[in-house]
Amino acid sequence: MAGSRKPAQVRSERDIRRVMRRMTVDQKVGQCMTLAFYGTTIDDKVTERIVKYHAGGLRITPHVNTSGSPDKIRRLAPYLTVGQYAEVLNELQRAAAGRPLGLPLHMVTDQEGDLSVDILHGGMSLFPSQMGLTATGSPAMARSCARAVARQLRALGVHMIHSPVLDVNNNPRNPEIGCRSFSNSPRVCARYGDAFMKGLRDGGIIATGKHFPGRGDSTVDAHYTLPVLKASRRRLDAVELWPYRELIPRGLPAVMTAHNAYPALDESGLPASISPKIVTGLLRGELGFDGVITTDAMYMKGLTSICPTPEGCARAIAAGNDLVLVKGCADQPRDCHAAIRSWVKRGRISAER
Repeated sequence: MAGSRKPAQVRSERDIRRVMRRMTVDQKVGQCMTLAFYGTTIDDKVTERIVKYHAGGLRITPHVNTSGSPDKIRRLAPYLTVGQYAEVLNELQRAAAGRPLGLPLHMVTDQEGDLSVDILHGGMSLFPSQMGLTATGSPAMARSCARAVARQLRALGVHMIHSPVLDVNNNPRNPEIGCRSFSNSPRVCARYGDAFMKGLRDGGIIATGKHFPGRGDSTVDAHYTLPVLKASRRRLDAVELWPYRELIPRGLPAVMTAHNAYPALDESGLPASISPKIVTGLLRGELGFDGVITTDAMYMKGLTSICPTPEGCARAIAAGNDLVLVKGCADQPRDCHAAIRSWVKRGRISAER
């Protein structure tokens, strides 16, 4: 009933504000952090990070174990069925529920298709890459596949996915995008990206368009160095930004910022992920995006070539990101939490932010 929706939304907003008034600075900082959960075994370190650093969410990768930084050697994790892994996530949620405010974790993963997936086993049905979906010639098929992915993820207890990739594959020498993109045409990327976004929404999953403003035109990998896209603003508007201009008015709920530099958008040469001009000025201001903004993984060299990960997390929140993706293990959650908190205490990040 249309008449009954508004009061429910108002009550929900009031509940949120009531909780926020009770939150400490430490808790608010923690809610800005999406930490990593690798493998299928919960140990004391995992629950400690969730509780001690008030984690807002977890990026899950069940098929591999890793120690230290995620770019170190990985090994396959013990196999679990879908039901068994769902219970693992439920146990993590119970740990979160035991925190003072009982705030739940948002669970997020990367399940683009083909080789770019975080969940490789456990009875999950896998689909082609985004370019493979475009090859069907059917946006409706892409929407159906996205809906199937979403329904499987929701059954696990996942709420959000770092897809669709809205990068336009306009550089054949790009070492990391390629078939992860829908097409070398910005209009095709927008058409299939819209279908994929709607399929995820049909299945109850929050879509995340990435990597803003676009990193299809690069000959280096942001995981290992800082790519610099020297295209003009006119070209960026016509190609890289086109899918975002199309999908934002259609309800794109979240965007991931790139560790790439765009001199035409920010002459300082900062990566988009820590650039106020790009995050707040362009994405929030010019494009009118009012959803959630998350960074890409903060251990990537596209960021750390400019500043250490903890400082980068603080700069990302100050620039306008809502969430920082802290996929590093060991002491990274502690150091990143401390850095953001320090910036808040020193007034470099406002209380409103």
